Amino acid sequence: MKKEISIWIGITALVLSIISICISAWRSPELSFDYQGVLVGVLSLLVTVILGWNIYTVIDIKNTRGEIYKLKGLLEKQIQQSNENTKLILRMEMIDSAEVLNAFTANEIPDSLVVMFKEFCRIKNENSIAKMLAQSYITQALIGFIKKNNNVITDGLIMQLSERVKIEEVEDFIHYLSSLPDERKPQLLDELFSLLHRLTYEILKRLV
Repeated sequence: MKKEISIWIGITALVLSIISICISAWRSPELSFDYQGVLVGVLSLLVTVILGWNIYTVIDIKNTRGEIYKLKGLLEKQIQQSNENTKLILRMEMIDSAEVLNAFTANEIPDSLVVMFKEFCRIKNENSIAKMLAQSYITQALIGFIKKNNNVITDGLIMQLSERVKIEEVEDFIHYLSSLPDERKPQLLDELFSLLHRLTYEILKRLV
């Protein structure tokens, strides 16, 4: 609206300038040098420049609006693609979490630990919820056995796990614990490492 008003004002000023030139020329029969005529001419030139600038601005706004629409379409496509990627990630998380969640509800801790070791090693995404759940379960379950301070029970657990857990799964978990910063390392870390190393030893004995 403001641009249209500026254009009409410019047109009106241009018309008035032309009329002023005509009146000035009619009143000067010899068309001699006239300061008023120079001023009117300069005014007409300025009005013409302003009018041209307004027209250019309107055209430029139309081009800018077109670029904005293109950018809007591109952003909408990117948002749609991002939503699709998010849905895909959620589906993958649900698939990955199925085995872990089932193991959580199992009554037998050794059976659950076997699943947790396998899933922890299989899932490569460090930010996966399923991987974090498996890590937490393994850590807390093993620490629970350590706190019982019963060698018979602990030895029985190690023997059961050594028959069903792979060496790379245990080593992957040991590497994870070793790479944790000090503030995130679990309690009884030395005892936990000792138990895991005993487990790897028993697994290797079975492979020989």
